[in-house]
Order: sequence, then structure tokens, then C-alpha cells
Amino acid sequence: MVPGCCSADLRRSISTDGIVPFLDGCDLADIIEKRVGIRARVDNDVRAHTIGELRNGGWGQPRSLLVITLGTGVGLGWHVDGRLYPPPDHGAQGGHIAVSWTGGNPCYCGAQGCLDGLASGTAMEAAAAERLRRLVPSGLKGRVTAEQLCAAAPTDAMARGRLDRAIEALRAGLHTYHHILFPDLVVFGGGLARGLWPYLGEVRKWFVKTRRYDGRKNRKIEERIWTRPLILGRH
Repeated sequence: MVPGCCSADLRRSISTDGIVPFLDGCDLADIIEKRVGIRARVDNDVRAHTIGELRNGGWGQPRSLLVITLGTGVGLGWHVDGRLYPPPDHGAQGGHIAVSWTGGNPCYCGAQGCLDGLASGTAMEAAAAERLRRLVPSGLKGRVTAEQLCAAAPTDAMARGRLDRAIEALRAGLHTYHHILFPDLVVFGGGLARGLWPYLGEVRKWFVKTRRYDGRKNRKIEERIWTRPLILGRH
């Protein structure tokens, strides 16, 4: 599994968007097969996560499954009516939809106000570092991680502000995803998901009540399952 997009035959990493530059244009499947002696396929990490949830997540057969990974960036994979998206060589970047035109640090994609630039762990850490440089009061010092921000948010106003900004960006992104994909199930994964989860109660309630336009009623929200990726809810 690699970030970015891969060739249609799942043999080669085309681009990792600078995240793992030595893998850009790498015939990774050939290298693995020669070194390890087993058949290999190369695929985007979130696409692989989506396949795993569909086959082994225990969610039945949702018509539309959406997987959002929160970590270094914001990744997106979805499975609708028997088809997995985005295609391996498509290069779709669902984490870079615009959720704000005026807020957020500039993103590596060249835009400002995209979901990745507001709700990823990297974006939260950059925003915290900028505020600490301006001596905004906080009990946090030095290089602050997204996990530290999540842990400190109940008692630290600066940390809570970074979380609130990320959560509102995530809500805006989910609103767009909802009206495009009508997901029956949304799964959060990635290292940041667990840290944000205790603060997503209002977003979960809002998501379940969001109106559908395909004639189906919203279903009861799923309880949190610690041993699996985190579930936002079912429609």
C-alpha cells in the first residue's frame, strides 16, 4: 500500500504527491517479487482500506461505503453499487475538496481552505506551531503533535481551537460527500481518527439526521468499536 496513485495494472507507483518521493515512478511490485518471492500488487492505501472494510468489516453489504483516513493527510475511498473508487490510476484526491475559502494554512496542493489543509494531523500541527510562535497562551510547548492536541483539548484553549477548526472542516466535507455519494456507512481510519473521536458526538448526531433524497430513512448510528476503525454512522 502506498499513498498517491498507482498504475492501472497495480504494478507500479506513479506518484505519492511528494510524501514518499523515492517511490514515485517505482516498479514496486517487480521489486517486491524479486526480493521476497511472492506475487505482489501495488495499490493506494485508502483503496486497500476500503476493500478491507467491505470484505472483513462485518458491515453486511452497504450500497455505499465511504472510508475517510485522517493522519498525515486526509484520504478518501468509496465503494458504490459494487465498484471501488477512485480507480488506481485516476489520481483523485478526495481530501482536497474546498471547505473554506478564507481559512487554513496553505496546503501542499497549492490551494487554501481544502479539507486536507484543515483537518489532517499535519495541518493541525502546523496551525499549533504558528500560534505558539505568536506566544498564544498554551500549556503545550515545543513541537506539538496532533495526538497531543487531542489529549490537551479539554483543558487547553489553543489545542481546543485547533480541534474545533478540524472538526468543522470535517463536517463541511461530510456534507459534500453525503450529497454526492449518499453513504450508508462512513468509516474513519488513520492515526488521528481515534484522537478526534471523543469530540465528534455532535457531528455524528448531525450526520444521522441529515436528509436523504433517495427515499430511504436514516438508520441508527453505530456504536464505537475500539478494535476496528471508527464508525461515524449508518444511514
